[in-house]
Amino acid sequence: MTSQQLKLTVFFISIVLLAGTELFGAEENARKALFEATRNLVKMSRDSGYSAEIFVVGGLTESGDHRVDRPNISLRCSADVRGPLMHLPEFFAYINGDKGAIEAEGNWKNIRSTRKGRAIQGLVDVPTEILIDSLKKGSRVEWKEVGKVIQVTLAPRRSRALFSEMNNSGCMRLSDLLYSRTEQRIDGSNSHGVVEVTLEENGSLPQSIDFRLLAAFRNDQGRSAKGMLAFENGVRHVAFRCVYRLDTTVAVGQMRLSRDLVKLLK
Repeated sequence: MTSQQLKLTVFFISIVLLAGTELFGAEENARKALFEATRNLVKMSRDSGYSAEIFVVGGLTESGDHRVDRPNISLRCSADVRGPLMHLPEFFAYINGDKGAIEAEGNWKNIRSTRKGRAIQGLVDVPTEILIDSLKKGSRVEWKEVGKVIQVTLAPRRSRALFSEMNNSGCMRLSDLLYSRTEQRIDGSNSHGVVEVTLEENGSLPQSIDFRLLAAFRNDQGRSAKGMLAFENGVRHVAFRCVYRLDTTVAVGQMRLSRDLVKLLK
């Protein structure tokens, strides 16, 4: 992370923290704890880096706990994070904010130029970006387990935008050429995003990030239930779950990138 990028990140988080009482109220302690943990992780990613194990699953479900037994897509991978840059070695890919690169046919390409790359870009994000997103105005931050687990309900507008990004990656599509009937029945206008952050024992850093994103599904008559009724037990809906288990105990070395790779990630 350059000094300019670090200043912008710290500035953004500071604005969130100081934006006024409308952001805090009864949730003040949980939001402050999330802010502190996010700030510490941003600093660690700049100074020494950290690693993560990532698990993603998504598809249709009728379960009230949103469990997907027969996923359309699933992946497991490890990641190294240094500054704003995340390296996914199993996929020969890098992510830097909304930019990304993937190795294909012996060359570095824009991550959105391949089907695998689009899926990765749509499903996986740098953990610090998820935490910063959780602090934005409009999210509801509260303790699920005081001092240990923070639950963030994202603003509806942000949930819709995130689901659109995921769905556009082709995660619900069997073919790049076919816009399936399944996709036509997804009602992304009713999306619901929740982030659960489990803190380390001393509360200074995140230990894991569990992100769930739901979207309503239209029935055979082309209608979908409203609000949270769309995600109740017995009602078919779309569910994505992304889990990040962080390891902040081992430093990550500086990433040495080729010129072609640097150009793609700028």
